[in-house]
Amino acid sequence: MNSCFRSLSFLIIFTTNAFASDKIYYTSEDPSVVNQAKLDGSQASALTTASGALSVAVDPVNKTLYYTDPSNAEVARIGLIGTNKITVVGGLFEPGGLEVAGDKIYYSARDSVGKFRSLFEANLDGTAVRQLITSTEIDPQSPGYNSGAPAPGPTTLVVDGGRNKIYYVDEFYQTINRANLADGTKVETIVDLSSGEVPQGLTLDTEAGLLYYCTGGSIHRAKLDGSSKSTVVTFLDSCEGIDLDPLNQNIYVAFPTGLNGIVKYDISSKTSTKLAAGEIVYDVAADVDRPATPKTIPMPAQITVRTSKVVIVMEKFKFGSLKAATATKKKKAPEKFNVLYESATTRTKDAAGNKRKDVIKKKDKRNVLTLKNLNPGTYTTKYRGVLTKQKTGKTVTATKFSPTETFVIN
Repeated sequence: MNSCFRSLSFLIIFTTNAFASDKIYYTSEDPSVVNQAKLDGSQASALTTASGALSVAVDPVNKTLYYTDPSNAEVARIGLIGTNKITVVGGLFEPGGLEVAGDKIYYSARDSVGKFRSLFEANLDGTAVRQLITSTEIDPQSPGYNSGAPAPGPTTLVVDGGRNKIYYVDEFYQTINRANLADGTKVETIVDLSSGEVPQGLTLDTEAGLLYYCTGGSIHRAKLDGSSKSTVVTFLDSCEGIDLDPLNQNIYVAFPTGLNGIVKYDISSKTSTKLAAGEIVYDVAADVDRPATPKTIPMPAQITVRTSKVVIVMEKFKFGSLKAATATKKKKAPEKFNVLYESATTRTKDAAGNKRKDVIKKKDKRNVLTLKNLNPGTYTTKYRGVLTKQKTGKTVTATKFSPTETFVIN
């Protein structure tokens, strides 16, 4: 989903999130800046300058944008309007891949000698840094050592919080691997391209259970275990990063040369649209607005599983037109309303695989739900929006429930 080095790969990240704005955010070169634009690439403007901004990732809950900057050896953060730039994690050597999931950031970086790369987890403010995954060191004195080759270990990465998995590219061994998100254990290779081209960008369709990745000029698709591989589309130039808009089934592709810019590929119609033409784009994150008065919730919740808790982020929206229509029927002063998020989380199987039906129902003004001390097993969760009268608490209307999302507690 994201890239590690300008000489190795470029990243695209698409995020459908709680504070949507119908914009894309992307890093580019000459000059090196973090930009914003409309989804069609128009009205582009710089949010902040950086010595070498590379990967970007959106925190939808706190309305902030994270990016890696190898030239400044840091992971940095700014507001979605470009304000309050701070260094989140500093002193890094070649920071690359980056992802925000729940209340954590995940990033890759290289050791100072250049023998290997590692994948790290930290809080959103950069505290509590923890190394999750690393690779075997390469001895520079070993036969066949190439000083210009990528160091072994994680580069590009993407998180599947609901399944407690993190996926990453190892460009040295030309593989795509996955591991447990909680502790980095159970590393397994799911795609081995050692006899072909180096895998680059990664993205997931968690609802459909699919992994997308690019090699050369081709976009490929596989199941989450790496099986059933197929080619989705092939371009004339080499793509370096991809991301998926799962709602509209659009793939966003970054090209550092040739096509230069961002291409949006519609999976259904098999058509391409050029964005940010002529720019060297390293990464892009897109925020998409939802209808003001939804009758249904199109997106499942975003889930991050921890050993001690589960964080569920629900799509944020407004009952704007409905609220106004209700108010105009009143001869007196318009009545005030509350928008609540109602969730239903069900344990469908216990750790032994036996069927269960343990339901946890919550209703809150916040669109972020944290569940603690859950029993082991398989869970599903869904949510809806409820409009209530502020004075009496009586329900005025409610949307249908969202699609369900599944997660596992080990």
